[in-house]
Amino acid sequence: MGKKNTALTQKQQAFCREYVVDYNATRAAARAGYKDPNKGRQLAANPRIAEQIRALTRQNARKLELHAADVMQQMAAIATASPADYVSVQDGQYTVNDTSQWTPAQKMAVKGIRCRDGVVEIELYNKLPVLEKLAKWLGMEDASQADGTVEVTFEGELEQWSR
Repeated sequence: MGKKNTALTQKQQAFCREYVVDYNATRAAARAGYKDPNKGRQLAANPRIAEQIRALTRQNARKLELHAADVMQQMAAIATASPADYVSVQDGQYTVNDTSQWTPAQKMAVKGIRCRDGVVEIELYNKLPVLEKLAKWLGMEDASQADGTVEVTFEGELEQWSR
């Protein structure tokens, strides 16, 4: 019996490099030169290709000096953000809190700030997908409710999530 060749082809390697750009198998396959739009899903399911994608993802994380704790800290900031963290209400008047006083965690949770006609809008990131990912990451999939909500409890300060 001959030894099975386990090396990826150049086209498969190109798929792996393209896949870690946006994690979309169909687009990655097209950019790598595959004509069949279904080929991306087939490639991503290949164990050798999946391992190469994991290796490239780890390599990218090292280049960015990004660690799991960093990702969790940002996710925790989004998951625990409250509109009350950003505005004060007194006698029915809303005042945006001084942004220079916002904590790093508060800043992480803000998707955008707009001012139109004297009205300030602070948009926070959507919590639900973040809570779902955190629950899965923390092995809490059973915390998901039938209505799509997720129950997650964070104890302590966000600084505990850092390296």
